[in-house]
Amino acid sequence: MNAKLLSIEPTPKAGKFKLVVSIGDNCHEFAITGETDKIADRQINVINGDKIFWDLFQFNQHLAQVLYKLTAQAYNGKKIEFPQEIGEFYPDKPAVLERHR
Repeated sequence: MNAKLLSIEPTPKAGKFKLVVSIGDNCHEFAITGETDKIADRQINVINGDKIFWDLFQFNQHLAQVLYKLTAQAYNGKKIEFPQEIGEFYPDKPAVLERHR
């Protein structure tokens, strides 16, 4: 099934975002948190999804990574055009198994 990111909306709480994603004919909303950590002398963005996000994308890590990258861009103030095609969602099997069939 085709997956698209429809929006990334900041919430009133700093570093929190609401993502709206369509997968096939269904829409899903997720809470995503962004923060900046410092490791050694470098700053890195840490983006985390809520439990609902991880439950849905546990076997579609390729899509989770795309969503994290887009959320990091929004966190850093970059403009993102919507909708964004993010790839194919594999509902029945882990994506890794699909590639080996």
